[in-house]
Amino acid sequence: EARGEPHEAQIGIAHVIKNRARANKVYWGGNTIAGVCLHPMQFEAWSNRLPENVHPSGDGWESMDGLVRGVLDGTVADPTHG
Repeated sequence: EARGEPHEAQIGIAHVIKNRARANKVYWGGNTIAGVCLHPMQFEAWSNRLPENVHPSGDGWESMDGLVRGVLDGTVADPTHG
């Protein structure tokens, strides 16, 4: 894969987050992306709430921003099939 291109696992995780928010289950963090991401013990990157995890920067984050936008607007296919 080209440098900066998202991996299939990253695409899958982005869709899991979107699908959980759409399902609106309390045990997954409710109906918002932030609620799902920050729900305790769901996603390691946000579980410890370190500043570098909550507001990441550096190489690759612009690519991830594009991936997330594509997942949210439906232009990136869901490999989890919902």
